[in-house]
Amino acid sequence: MKKTSLLSLLVILMTACSVETHKQSELTSSPLNRSSIVQRIYDKQPIPNNALFSWSANFEGLQKDRQIAQVNMDELLQQSIINSLIKKGYRFNSNTTEADYTINYTAGLERNLPNDELLQKFGAQPGLVTNKTTANIEKGTLVIDVYNQKSGQQHWRSIGQAMAQLNQIPKESRQKRIDHLVNLMLTDLN
Repeated sequence: MKKTSLLSLLVILMTACSVETHKQSELTSSPLNRSSIVQRIYDKQPIPNNALFSWSANFEGLQKDRQIAQVNMDELLQQSIINSLIKKGYRFNSNTTEADYTINYTAGLERNLPNDELLQKFGAQPGLVTNKTTANIEKGTLVIDVYNQKSGQQHWRSIGQAMAQLNQIPKESRQKRIDHLVNLMLTDLN
């Protein structure tokens, strides 16, 4: 009985810890095959419906990277975040002084935003495992922070990671992948 229980537990643990590898075509065809997200809620008070959001005055945006700059990721990320907030019943305005909440994001590829830096700077890391032997595929990270404008305190944080292949993904597919990740990351924002 003990051996059967231990064997069953071992199989479950091995399955939970396994890492899937994907063909190159799978990375470009589906929204997200491999992703990992962690969230932290700092303020238990829910954000009221119809709350007004704006970009933070300390807006960080994209980590400088020649490869990312070529695909206009800032524009894609900003539009996706705004659309996701609107779908959740919030409003968005470019005037920070009128906002109830401000939002900031930081995005980068693994070479510009490695896991140890994520842990040091943001206090967490999603822990998406990469296969270093895969050519032209790199882990991308997106950190979204929400601040309560009245209290000046951080309300919420989400850190998401997904595999990125920027040079070979058409813009429409890239937008779908970004929208999917952002929607997943903002699901529990309230």
